[in-house]
Amino acid sequence: MTITRKNKSKNKTKNKTRTRKNKSNILDLSSRTASKDKAVENARKKARNNPNIHNLDNYTNAVMESIKKTVIQSKSFSPLINAKLKTMRPGKITSIMGCGLKDNLERTAAGVVFRVNIGENENGSPICVPANSFRGRKIMLHNLSHEKPLNIKNIIPPMQKHSNCWFNTMFMTFFVSDKGKKFMRFFRQLMIEGKLLNGKLIKPKRLSDTFLLFNAAIEACYNHIGTSDDSSIALNTNNIIDNIYKSIPSSFSKNHEGIKQVDQYGNPYSFYKDLTTYLGTENRSAPKITTFKYVADVNNFYRNNHEKINTQYDVIIIQLTDSGARGRATPQGAFPFKKEVIFNNANYKLDSFIARDTEKQHFCCGITCNKKQYLFDGAAFSKLQPKKWSKYTRKNKSWSIGKTKIKWNLKTGYSMLLYYRH
Repeated sequence: MTITRKNKSKNKTKNKTRTRKNKSNILDLSSRTASKDKAVENARKKARNNPNIHNLDNYTNAVMESIKKTVIQSKSFSPLINAKLKTMRPGKITSIMGCGLKDNLERTAAGVVFRVNIGENENGSPICVPANSFRGRKIMLHNLSHEKPLNIKNIIPPMQKHSNCWFNTMFMTFFVSDKGKKFMRFFRQLMIEGKLLNGKLIKPKRLSDTFLLFNAAIEACYNHIGTSDDSSIALNTNNIIDNIYKSIPSSFSKNHEGIKQVDQYGNPYSFYKDLTTYLGTENRSAPKITTFKYVADVNNFYRNNHEKINTQYDVIIIQLTDSGARGRATPQGAFPFKKEVIFNNANYKLDSFIARDTEKQHFCCGITCNKKQYLFDGAAFSKLQPKKWSKYTRKNKSWSIGKTKIKWNLKTGYSMLLYYRH
């Protein structure tokens, strides 16, 4: 469709008006925040009681710093690669269920070739097409670009089966939690398109089809439609684990030990890292993710000591161990925990965590959904549990999720704290 000059002019005017409104809103917010800032209030009192040049300068600087901080926080950071993805826009999401996909998502060992629902025939029956067809991929890309905030009541977390807790916690933190969901959109688009980051096709075909099933599992978990048929899924991720393990080229897996089979013990981050490495995340536009696991690195992060670090990372994962390994950071010895950290001139915010229980047998996670905190344990066979989990990072206290007897303690056990650039 051709856009006339008149329409272009109207669009430019609308964009300028929208920009002015956004700037005005930020300034209004900054002014209100500055008036409540303790540093600003103290400087104001000193300037009022003794209005000399020194006190007036301090007051001005305090106000400017408060406004600067608010403006930075009001602009939510987005990884560079998101600019290349399908534009997010409001619209209707279509359920892809109803063509036998439920069976692929519930069984431990099933095929990865499946069909998706792209609409209805005149008689009301579903129009089913292969997921790896042009129309199948198109409907999933449509849903990805039209996603809306999650309804916590609709979410279907994956169930615990065959020791897949490590995979399920990765699934929830990277694809359901607020920041993970935003930063990993590129991963989902690659899975749907069946392409590596360099544009080449994912091979073999079985692996490409497995990635499509992985994306379908994420859609099923979101359960945007919320119908009874969609909500009855017993989401089992073992079919995905099994087929990734069997289809990823051995030339890659022999040098990347994070890819595990069903019933094998796995590390959530190691699996994700190896999987995204295969997709080509060494590309400069991919989100920059690093792990700080040694005492010096963890303490430097919390102290904003970045003399030897030139990279501004998009995601920083703090890994705290209970293994007793020399030089490794422990939950007891790490520098005092912070929910928000300024490091290397970038602002980071804790979005989620993954933790191993006190018996070193089972993983759970804490996520943030619509800015509220929830706990998840697949073994509890329950919905997400509302709980302000960040308080557990400060207390040497054991706790459980739901009615299980499994105990966690973030001040003594193994954990990963996921900080995203904010």
